[in-house]
Amino acid sequence: METEINISTNGELYSQELNISAGDSVFVITETNYSSDGSKEYEIILTGNGSSTAYAEAFKLRGVDINDYLRLNKSLSAEVIMFDVVNNWQRGFVNWSLSDPSISNSSNLSTGEGVAVIIENNYTSQGWVKPNVDAKASTVTDIIRDLFENRPLGLFRFEALALTSAKGVFEIVARNDIGNLMNLSWRLNTGRENVSSNLSLNISDDVFIIVESNYTSTGVYKTNASINSTSYNDSQGGVVVV
Repeated sequence: METEINISTNGELYSQELNISAGDSVFVITETNYSSDGSKEYEIILTGNGSSTAYAEAFKLRGVDINDYLRLNKSLSAEVIMFDVVNNWQRGFVNWSLSDPSISNSSNLSTGEGVAVIIENNYTSQGWVKPNVDAKASTVTDIIRDLFENRPLGLFRFEALALTSAKGVFEIVARNDIGNLMNLSWRLNTGRENVSSNLSLNISDDVFIIVESNYTSTGVYKTNASINSTSYNDSQGGVVVV
């Protein structure tokens, strides 16, 4: 049976007429070069013996990929960011960049070739950090967005070590991840009284604070521990039953 095969994609049309006997199969292979990545589609129409059938499918073409993105927290302020950049486009330079810290580079990669990137950074500003990764090959791009909260001075632990009907013993552990001596104040609200003091904390040091507080009656008490310096602060809350 004379059969006409039409394959259309990317604004191009491939057409061929074949004589296909009953029960036979044919393989048709076409190659198309796309000038951009993104959502694509193709359609196949078979016409013969006065009838036709069609098949269509959509797919997504990715010219460059940022794969296996991973961020590891080493301490309160140190982060290790790792990812792979893979070129799915024609051979050429692939540019990648990280927004925070601001780092960029490029590699000449063949089709299917990738480069592994590992970056370690100490973040010294308290607040939300957006280490966005961008990769570009020719006119095609890939983007990964990340978000985390950085606390160079932090409460590493806050808990009640012992509780009785008349007494509570609390532990506060503060940690300094900044590269200099830090003067700070701490405060504990046991739910019955406030206790506070000042101290100095060296780089990468932990300070252990033990507070004993007396309760005059049984009940449920909200607790809160906080530390403050000129530029940084942190706090944790809790509940105790005595």
